[in-house]
Amino acid sequence: MLKPSETVLVVDDEPSAREVMKMALETWGYEVCVAEDGEEAWSMIRVNKEPTVVLSDVIMPNLDGLTLLRRLKRWNPDIEVILFTAHPSLADAVSAMKEGAADVLTKPIDYGRLKKELEQLFGGRDRPSNDSSLSGSDTIHSRTGARKIPPSGEPHFALAE
Repeated sequence: MLKPSETVLVVDDEPSAREVMKMALETWGYEVCVAEDGEEAWSMIRVNKEPTVVLSDVIMPNLDGLTLLRRLKRWNPDIEVILFTAHPSLADAVSAMKEGAADVLTKPIDYGRLKKELEQLFGGRDRPSNDSSLSGSDTIHSRTGARKIPPSGEPHFALAE
């Protein structure tokens, strides 16, 4: 059983992206919560238990990822936040890092890099896994079809809407 302190909140307005990321995180042994935008995430955090790590898209309706990052860091500076975006800009990345983001990733997500980043944030602790560790070219099966997770250094899949 996972410790409650190993909870990851995934915030993304794209349902398929949320689903794939949730499945990967659960396979790696994390407890996962999801929100479809920053406003829903902010409400969940204030009402429910706080996650240790928040993975959030930058561009979303209602409350964007950078604003969510600022609110989270004012609420609890110990919450780790990793932002991701399909529209990266150096200015946004620098701003996010100055505001306290642990990292800014680009979409499509490099799952090998994400896994390493999370292991560093959680102190490299081993967690029980529901399946393989998703190293190598593993496949995640979802309602929308199979998705390949390539090893780091290989091209990564893009989610189709």
